[in-house]
Amino acid sequence: MEKVLEEINTTFAEHEVTLPEKQFFDVGANEAPHDCEQVSVAFQQMYNGIPGNPDQVPTPCMGPRTASFVIEIVRCTPVMERKLRGGPLQPPSE
Repeated sequence: MEKVLEEINTTFAEHEVTLPEKQFFDVGANEAPHDCEQVSVAFQQMYNGIPGNPDQVPTPCMGPRTASFVIEIVRCTPVMERKLRGGPLQPPSE
């Protein structure tokens, strides 16, 4: 999972996109809790065989393995707000 997080950072850096400083990985959760801007990698499942193989296809234990991860990049989103009670919605400040 450290390698997955490292690859995410490398790819975004190549495209000059800044990622949030808070970055972590988790095991056993389908979705990481969101409390601020963050990058998370959550381990979902692992099984023998290649991606897309039906579960009932027997595979050797020493054969290929597939892992499934949930990767989330969470950023704050500005929202419209009212400057005066009952007034029109205004775009957020810079």
